[in-house]
Amino acid sequence: MMSDDDHERNSYQPAQDPATDNAQSFLPDARQISIALALFRHRHSLSKSCINDLCELLRYLGAILPEPDNDCSRIRDVQEGEVRRNIAVQELIRDPRKKIVTLLLNSDGIVLKKLSRSIWVTCMIINELPRAVRFNINNIIICSISMGCSKPKKREFQSFIADWVYELRQLELGFHVSPLNSNKNFVKMYAYLIAATLDKPAQALLMNINDPVGFHSCVRCTIRGKYVQSGNGTIRVFIKSTEDDIENRSNVLYDKHIFILSKRKSKLKPNENDHACGQQGPCLLRDLSYFNVGQSCVADSLRNVYAGTFVSILS
Repeated sequence: MMSDDDHERNSYQPAQDPATDNAQSFLPDARQISIALALFRHRHSLSKSCINDLCELLRYLGAILPEPDNDCSRIRDVQEGEVRRNIAVQELIRDPRKKIVTLLLNSDGIVLKKLSRSIWVTCMIINELPRAVRFNINNIIICSISMGCSKPKKREFQSFIADWVYELRQLELGFHVSPLNSNKNFVKMYAYLIAATLDKPAQALLMNINDPVGFHSCVRCTIRGKYVQSGNGTIRVFIKSTEDDIENRSNVLYDKHIFILSKRKSKLKPNENDHACGQQGPCLLRDLSYFNVGQSCVADSLRNVYAGTFVSILS
């Protein structure tokens, strides 16, 4: 039996405060909190470890809430993305029993100026592996390692690309593996490269387009760029305007640019329009079944967002 005090506590319903309800409806989500933390770190010159500790505290206090499950537009992993799902649908139509994996490519390097040495590594990961082990060193696929006195040149690097593009084509045709729990039975798998995470210098190297400081150097579209005054000199910026005739890069547009290059008899003059939109030569990744030149390269968030937009806003 409940006492009178228990009955009063259970039957008591606090009055709804409209102001409180209105404030709760405008609570910041995880994205807004992350932006605020980035600004907070820059303003107060905080270390990464300090921000990490602050994030842990916010999670402990419940400030960073889990994302709602009913929003189909949210993607938590590459396997839920449109590209991966479309590939799976296309391949399963051809063979309902077909087992596929998709690959993500990364290529980056470092120059040790004191030693006059550079190292450039290209590797891949398997998107279908759980994220907890996806980037373990034992699960990394090494494509090539280039060492020299400077960053590899575009023309030299094409031979490296040609070697592992050839092997990727073989993986698209199928290969056999023996899973640990299969009693030594073999399963035929098919692997497809679907995207590349590259910073802007690596984008220019692998896509064979103009370097990041050049005209038409955006790997995603054909924006030309222009010079603007900066201090005592000028810099090249890529600001879209309504007058610009800009197209998103794609395999179809790439093929058009390669045709234009094949008809070009001499080098462009300084003020001459580049109808190939920065394409300097073949992008060998075009030979792969599901690699879309331009759209398969993710944006360089380091230089485009954090070292670009954020610095401009905060300075």
